Amino acid sequence: MAQLIITLKQGDSFDRLLTIPASFEDGFFVGWSVSSQLVDPATGAVIDSLDTEWADPVTTRTLRIFKIDTTAWPQGSAEFDVQFTRDSDNYVVSTTTAKLKITKDVTAPATP
Repeated sequence: MAQLIITLKQGDSFDRLLTIPASFEDGFFVGWSVSSQLVDPATGAVIDSLDTEWADPVTTRTLRIFKIDTTAWPQGSAEFDVQFTRDSDNYVVSTTTAKLKITKDVTAPATP
């Protein structure tokens, strides 16, 4: 099965919703910290830390991963995953790595 590659134009806001699989009961991830970083796959260098928040922190069913300003992100390949850390004992589990292709934006931002 081919891996999905997300395409993003440099400078466009990055905003994705991730649905937690049904095999996890509602509220399973209450008491867990969530983090995500965008990384250069060739060098391992961190490009940026992504913002993470639960759409509903009680059910922990949908996670929002976003970055409003991506103008400093370099064009080319990048990758990210989401890391969940259980606060009580620092148990860590991560999602599958996602691929991102950052391309040139041809339209300049509108000025107010």
